Amino acid sequence: MTRKVVCDFCGEALTIIDGVLNYVISSMDINDPKAMVVCKACVIRSAELLEIINSGSASNVNCGVQTDASECTNSIYLPKNHKLFTPTYIYNNLREYVVGQDYFLKDLSLWAYWHLKRLSMINEGVPEEKLPPKINLWAIGPTGVGKTLSFIRLSKLIDIPIIISDTTILTEAGYVGQDVEDVLRQLVVAAGGNISKAMCGMVVLDEMDKLATKQTNGRDVSGEGVQQALLKIVEGTENSVVTLSNKSNKQGANNSTIELNTQNIVFAACGAFTGLKSVMNENNSAVGFRAKQLSEDDRENVAYTLPNDCDLNEDLIRYGMIPELLGRFQMKSILQPLNYESLKRIMTEPKNSIIKMEVSRFQAEGIDLIVEESAMNIWAKAALKKKIGARGLATEISRTLRDVEFNYFATGELAEVRVYAEADGPIRIKTKKKVKA
Repeated sequence: MTRKVVCDFCGEALTIIDGVLNYVISSMDINDPKAMVVCKACVIRSAELLEIINSGSASNVNCGVQTDASECTNSIYLPKNHKLFTPTYIYNNLREYVVGQDYFLKDLSLWAYWHLKRLSMINEGVPEEKLPPKINLWAIGPTGVGKTLSFIRLSKLIDIPIIISDTTILTEAGYVGQDVEDVLRQLVVAAGGNISKAMCGMVVLDEMDKLATKQTNGRDVSGEGVQQALLKIVEGTENSVVTLSNKSNKQGANNSTIELNTQNIVFAACGAFTGLKSVMNENNSAVGFRAKQLSEDDRENVAYTLPNDCDLNEDLIRYGMIPELLGRFQMKSILQPLNYESLKRIMTEPKNSIIKMEVSRFQAEGIDLIVEESAMNIWAKAALKKKIGARGLATEISRTLRDVEFNYFATGELAEVRVYAEADGPIRIKTKKKVKA
């Protein structure tokens, strides 16, 4: 029997399977409706706070949340090595993992740099009226071209809490589902409960195209309703304070609240916006005679082949985004579809390329994996037809190697696996067994 419970401290959803509550401590019988449920993470956090209090450093505890005084000036968190992160430094690090997308990576690097620079100016005591405004980023690109990967790599590069939130599960407050405040709760968790750090974080709103307004007879609670709800947290004025409460409805639950100011939290919205090309074709002013110059393949991706300096606001409004929300995202960046050559480069060039990871996986089994270029050519062509970018590559490679992995992993029989193709024919696999002593 499986049922759900939530942590009374942080509201995290937990699961009970056959009466066993994993990674959770309860003050009494879990079946008692008055039982207090605390997840393992909150227990550890509470122990850390008690240690701080007992050591006489209680001044570093604010409303039950630790702040790092050594890294915090005027209640603003700033990484100690923030001066290292110039736009070119960030860009060069991202390029080690992302193939192509030069315009987008430059925009992303500037977005991150401007955020750190603004935090630095606040810590230096620059008056509010002289601070540059915070910049939010809007990214458009087809699936599998590196949008999410770029943000993931950025989060691993700089010591700023960055979360990637799936907006498809959000609904307007008061309806079933998660509300926009849950996005900020995720940010607090990513900051390790450090509110000062969370208030300087970066939020990526993924799948934003799914929030386009829908023509329904009732209230659009998962589309325009969510867009309207996002306005307050994205705005970023001095009075943009969101109160985050414990979402647990259990008796005896901790009802404490946290006030989170979003003035210095920057946002990025990204999505594929499939069908935007149809909207743009309907709008003569958006494409004009340039559409006649595009090939059929280019027309299929017209939204992604336009220059990065074009104004997409009008077309995005026609797509279903509300103008008030679009106006809060000053930067608009377009990612390009991956072509045949880009797909081939993705397999080998990035530090964590698909082929390198497969080689490492086989090495862990004591097997040398050799992939010839002829096989990669076949994979790239197959992925290109699927029109799902790098995800198509992962599918094709996994399908090719599946039987070998199933039959020989953990057996210790193979010494080498060679993957190749002859004259654009089907991919073949040649194995070499280990020589018995």
